[in-house]
Amino acid sequence: MLTPAKHLKPVDTSRPAHVVKGGVVVDQRLFQWLPANHRQGLTAPPLLMQVDLSKETMAKLISKAAVAYAVNEAFPCAEDSSPSSNLAANFGFLDGNDVFITSLSRLHNGFTLRFTLSPERLVNQLWTERLERPLVATSPTADAAAPAANSTAALFDSTLSKLSPYTGQRVVMMALDECAITDELLAVYERNELERSTTELLMGITCGLIGAGLEWTRLPPKVFEIIEGLIKTPSLHGDTNANASLVHAVRLLTLALESEDSSMCSRALELVCLPALCPLVSRQPSAERLSHALLGLFRAVFHASSGDHQLGLKEYFNEPVFKNVLLAASVHVERESALTPSASSSSLHHVIHSTFKSCLLDLLQIRLSDYAAAAAEETCSTDTIKKMLDMKEVEDDDDLRAEWVATLRENPRATLTSRFLLYMHKNNGELLENWRKENKLRLLCGARLSTCWQLLPLAMNVTEVVVGLLAIGGQENRDWLWLALPVLLEDTQQTASGGLVGLPVERLFVTCMERTHALWTEMATVRGEEEQVATVLTEMLWLVVRNRGVKTVAELAEGLRSLSYDKLREEWDDDLRKRADSDEMGGFVTELRRKLEPLALSYVTTNRINSIKMGFQFKKIVKGKQVKDSAGELWKLEGNGNFLTIRDIDFGDGSSQRIEVKEITGAVIERPKGNALARLRLFVANAPDLLVCTEEEAVLRSWVDGLNSLNASTHALLSREAKALVQRLLTMEVRIRLLSLPSSMKNDDLIDQSPSLAPPLPTSFKWCTDALKKVHV
Repeated sequence: MLTPAKHLKPVDTSRPAHVVKGGVVVDQRLFQWLPANHRQGLTAPPLLMQVDLSKETMAKLISKAAVAYAVNEAFPCAEDSSPSSNLAANFGFLDGNDVFITSLSRLHNGFTLRFTLSPERLVNQLWTERLERPLVATSPTADAAAPAANSTAALFDSTLSKLSPYTGQRVVMMALDECAITDELLAVYERNELERSTTELLMGITCGLIGAGLEWTRLPPKVFEIIEGLIKTPSLHGDTNANASLVHAVRLLTLALESEDSSMCSRALELVCLPALCPLVSRQPSAERLSHALLGLFRAVFHASSGDHQLGLKEYFNEPVFKNVLLAASVHVERESALTPSASSSSLHHVIHSTFKSCLLDLLQIRLSDYAAAAAEETCSTDTIKKMLDMKEVEDDDDLRAEWVATLRENPRATLTSRFLLYMHKNNGELLENWRKENKLRLLCGARLSTCWQLLPLAMNVTEVVVGLLAIGGQENRDWLWLALPVLLEDTQQTASGGLVGLPVERLFVTCMERTHALWTEMATVRGEEEQVATVLTEMLWLVVRNRGVKTVAELAEGLRSLSYDKLREEWDDDLRKRADSDEMGGFVTELRRKLEPLALSYVTTNRINSIKMGFQFKKIVKGKQVKDSAGELWKLEGNGNFLTIRDIDFGDGSSQRIEVKEITGAVIERPKGNALARLRLFVANAPDLLVCTEEEAVLRSWVDGLNSLNASTHALLSREAKALVQRLLTMEVRIRLLSLPSSMKNDDLIDQSPSLAPPLPTSFKWCTDALKKVHV
């Protein structure tokens, strides 16, 4: 007798998450920097390493690489330090972007590091190179002094240009200060007639030093003279040669405005003139760095200001000229998004995150700050409540007025909702009046009160949707705000001078209310289900801005109207099914569904073919006759499935005809205009089409699916209901088959749940006899 096979215990052979593998290569500059007797080991092949992030340290990793490349004795060891710490002080790792690795947490599987000098050794090496190189004349015809001066400047610029790539790394900038190079660098500002290239490189390194924590008092006064000259000289703004220096000047001003030094902040505020700097934000690719720096400066100016100055800046940010600044800056962010590969293309709301985009959205939210202030108010003012009660929606209903007052006093978004509704009352009064008449007409036609929609509760939910999407309440997710940027920068209000100014947030609210009103009917909603409508509206807004690239509020409204709720439900059900299949089992369930789909399809087609074998009485459609006066026809598929028999049963002599199945080329359902019945049209080769109708839609679908299933050429032309049935059967079949798989859970992990007991039998069955009496009566 065969013994049953035992299930093998699953074994996880994958590496733990804290263990990563990668490689280390040599920085080719080490062949120049290290002594000649320590260069032989640098020719070794790349070093493959497995790192346990939970146990390994940076010093140990550097020691392993130094020993492998035989450079562990290239530098003398201090008496008070261990060999590993000495190596860590002299060597380090760079990643693929030339950024020093300071923490092992940045390593991932497949990492590639470059073994090089430590930040301190690197800056010392680069700084001393300017003294070790011989001076070479740049012009053979120049005098003796000029070549030396030009060569010195060229060597100094070469050194600065090698330090410039590291200005954004705090560890390198701090190494400059630790190696006593900072003061020597800053002293160069005091030289007479600095070259433009030297000034540009020096200001870039100064930005890095300030960003790394250098005190402002250590900067020489010449630095601020250079900044002031660049900012306040319009002729330099269009000079491409001075563009890089201007970028560094703008960044230094930004750092001064963000510093805790009040005197530096005040001095920077005096230098900034927004009307003069805004035209420098251009859509040209060459202006990307300057545009980025200016956006950061504008944001810093606003946050560093207070009182009337800040109010004036807010008014300026809402003017058309600043709107053009934001639109021009968005072009650079879109270009950056196109050049940066997406980390997760499957993410629904994935958008490139950058400091550039962050600055732009911060400035946009400053334009929205009035709405944020209204959304933050906890109570609605008495004057606002009085204005709301003057609306026609509550003029004749005392109970509704009392309900509105209670809602406006208790809801935290009441102030912002009132602002939106009062805007609608003023500019879209006819729309509100039509909705009010629609509710009255529903009640007159016998509809229940619960099916009539309420203006204020729905408006409250729509306000929450708008607040969430625009991140008015301080939400971290600002992706919809970015995608709808052109819509939010559309001007809607006209001033007395004819210019356009303002934000279309109110129009966005009106558009959302219109779609909410339509969804109330499409979803067959009743009172108390306003949040469900708001959820569907949110998903629609995401779909429109993500897939259609709308630029105006009108395009957004058109996109919302074009979305069908029924179609969205089908997409959601399909998405839920796919996600359920992919949970825990990975691609196994998807592959199983693919293999079982022909089986489920055969179940459905066989069912449809069996139903048409039972036959059905249709009404024949004859041109010029009403359907009720038409003759009836009995359609039936013969048992062998080779012939379709059609017999007249109401009039005539009961004649019949047989149609060979292979002559049927297709069957479709036609829905004529008006209240006419749906029709079944049968296409037969070398014969006129046959047209019949019936009141039963399900019968028509069954016959169309059955007739199309008989022919190989039309086998895939199933109705939507038949395809949905195939998916349901497929889901059931997959789940049944998965039940036989052994569980990967241990017995200790299972919760001991006793089966629920059946309820006790009733003491009397009199209610059954009473129910039967009522039925027979």
